[in-house]
Amino acid sequence: MRYSFDEIHALNLLSDNGYYSKRFNTPKDLKVVTMIILLILAGILAVAILFKVDKIVPAKGVLETKAELFAVRNNQQGYVHEVHVIEGDEVKAGDLLVTFDTRLLDLDIDALQQRLVRLSRALWGDYYQLATVITANKKTALAAKLADMPLPIVQVGWQQALVAPIEQALRQNKQAQLDITTQLQQRQLELNAQERALAMDKRQLTSMQNLYKKAN
Repeated sequence: MRYSFDEIHALNLLSDNGYYSKRFNTPKDLKVVTMIILLILAGILAVAILFKVDKIVPAKGVLETKAELFAVRNNQQGYVHEVHVIEGDEVKAGDLLVTFDTRLLDLDIDALQQRLVRLSRALWGDYYQLATVITANKKTALAAKLADMPLPIVQVGWQQALVAPIEQALRQNKQAQLDITTQLQQRQLELNAQERALAMDKRQLTSMQNLYKKAN
């Protein structure tokens, strides 16, 4: 005998009611079916707990690994010029990952090198100027302290490097003297011309005075 769900539900309601339960008794076969269903459910639950069941279920999501992940960061400021790896590539220590744009860094390096050249030129210039008035021991001590400092004037010789500004100043003074001499010569020529013009005016004045006297 088979019973529908509604019939079983109605019988359960009647069994819970004390008044109807006294008048109706649950069929034995229904009790047996119920016990069998409960035993089956209990067995399925026990199997699910004791045995792992692998299932392939297609779904979308994020895959997370149990291995430790490392975030690659750069402490220096700059712009990335080229990336040499892509996501998923296997790398090892020492592999080149990215190349940075070093143009700004190169400009900073050039500025520092120029500053170093100016400082070294000033220090060595002072040293060679003092070398003629200090003792040999002090000269040796100063040279030892400046040993690690680059010597930018060594190619042309320190004497020439020190004398060059003086020679340039002398050339400028000589040119200025030539200019002044030329201007004086021009002024002298102008003065001579004015003196000749004045002499001619005097002679004309004298001639006019003589004519005036003769006329009177």
